[in-house]
Amino acid sequence: MRGELCKPPQPRGVQVLVHGAGFTSRYWSMTPAEQYSYTNRAWQANWATLSIDRPGHGSSTRLFSEQPTAPVVVDALVTLLHDLKRGKYGPLDQVVLVGHSAGTALALYACRRHPEIAADLSGIALTGMVHAPDLADVAVPPGAVHAANREARFADLDDGWITTVPGRRGDLWWSPASPADLLRQDENTKGIWSRAELADAREMWTTPMTVSVPPILVISGQQDNSFCPASAQAGRCRDNLNLSEHEARFFLRGTRLTTHLVPSWGHVLSPSDEASRYILAWLGRL
Repeated sequence: MRGELCKPPQPRGVQVLVHGAGFTSRYWSMTPAEQYSYTNRAWQANWATLSIDRPGHGSSTRLFSEQPTAPVVVDALVTLLHDLKRGKYGPLDQVVLVGHSAGTALALYACRRHPEIAADLSGIALTGMVHAPDLADVAVPPGAVHAANREARFADLDDGWITTVPGRRGDLWWSPASPADLLRQDENTKGIWSRAELADAREMWTTPMTVSVPPILVISGQQDNSFCPASAQAGRCRDNLNLSEHEARFFLRGTRLTTHLVPSWGHVLSPSDEASRYILAWLGRL
């Protein structure tokens, strides 16, 4: 598992950034950096970031589609978190986990599989996610995906790896007002996923936590077609109060839970200035 550590001279701590399905670590660093890069904004706020490519993704070693199961991925992730906390990569006072989409399911699954990591983490930001009553609510329509090896850039992968059909990401994961240059960039840098990765972890989107967790932020675009579909606009995604009450049911009593909806954004949140500012402000209060 590879990643890029960007560390300012005297960081407040490090954010471990875990991308979602169909993305890579490049999700966190869209260009131009001064306008769209979350890692750049974090740097300016004096936070180090470690943007990882999950096993089998991006710059990490290519794997067969059945290899990167959720236990394999989170065990590697937890080892990395322990190493960061113990100073293997230099002194870092705080370690924070920031997940997007499938990265949020893996973050919560890591807490359930390794409850001891709560002591190592100052907080977990769950971005591009709202808990749902049923997994069918967050499923990608079958016609929007195909075997990744149908595209030249993924030709060496086995049939178990899938990706989005060219031209479908806009209606899946972006709001109607999204800048065209961002949609093109997202298409050009898109990633893959396999069903093995989420076979165990995806239930975290519908299942309450039964273990203690560090402070939690749940932040979602209000126009997220995956986690705030039309059926949720009158309920959990109507406003921040409804979202807070909804999310509280998925964590143990006493959990320090913060929620926020970004009105004009969809599933992709990293380029959003409002989302970035909110996440960084929340981190500043930990």
